[in-house]
Amino acid sequence: MIGKLKGKIEYSAEEHVVIDVGGVGYIVHCSKPTLAALPPVGSDIELYTELLVREDLLQLCGFLSLGEREFFLRLLTVPGVGFKAAQSVIGTLGVTACLRAISLGNWQALRAAPMVGPKLAQRICNELKTKIEDIVRKDGQYGGVGQAEHATAVGAGPAVAAVGTPAEHTQSSIRSDAVSALKNLGYSGSDAARVVAAVALDDVEMTTGEIIREALKHLATAGA
Repeated sequence: MIGKLKGKIEYSAEEHVVIDVGGVGYIVHCSKPTLAALPPVGSDIELYTELLVREDLLQLCGFLSLGEREFFLRLLTVPGVGFKAAQSVIGTLGVTACLRAISLGNWQALRAAPMVGPKLAQRICNELKTKIEDIVRKDGQYGGVGQAEHATAVGAGPAVAAVGTPAEHTQSSIRSDAVSALKNLGYSGSDAARVVAAVALDDVEMTTGEIIREALKHLATAGA
């Protein structure tokens, strides 16, 4: 399996680039936003890749981040979503906007992508809505920060972060993960911390996924 390529851009076309790696040219298919973000021909480049194997074709797909690759692969698990439809969704909305739409069940937003009709858009939302938390935490850049900093960010005092009970530590960690996930979706740290503190009540135990979904509803209503 080819997971990453590092070489020089030899040629760029409308739907792919050719990357020279040690004298071997790899044809790498990319979404339009990824192609637009690449440096000019002759530049050094590093892309995460996924090799799609079909009966009559081997196709190498390129991504700027592990998060984009993970979301692409998750889209392919949805019945009816093929390579072109997955690239169309990512290329039209971008990963962050897609994740927000799916989290909120806003399948109408996905219809902006060519090749995605109402039934397929609804299916994507239904299939992936409960997997958002896992997707946004796959990318290596989503590492987060220490528990004490997380606890402070969501309104817990330093004493709770340092000497709280195991249950308190668990809830603090869950809220911290939710803050980190919202930041990964493009929200500011202050907005993420504020809305998590508002929806994650002290007397109610919630999972990270539940907090994220409720937080996104609040942020969408507030127009954040």
